[in-house]
Amino acid sequence: MYSLIVTAKMNDVDPQAWLADRGHPAEDAFGELPAGKADNEMLDLALHIIEKKAGRFDPEKFDDRYDAAVRGEARRQPESDRTASHSLNLDGPGTTG
Repeated sequence: MYSLIVTAKMNDVDPQAWLADRGHPAEDAFGELPAGKADNEMLDLALHIIEKKAGRFDPEKFDDRYDAAVRGEARRQPESDRTASHSLNLDGPGTTG
């Protein structure tokens, strides 16, 4: 939650308004946070993590291990267990399975 707040503020976005736009009442997200300013050491740590992880995302280089695991598991199922309503494209995006 702390990194969400820091990220929002770094981008000049009000975190409470951002959550409200997505149907999350601010009190649900911020109710447990202590009142007052953030600890400077925690803020520095959050900023360090965000800066270290920031970068351009290239979807061509993204390795979706979860998707591969689901497809692998589906391949192990007997075809008779697969129904038309639960059919999976086992060969990846852009193909028919």
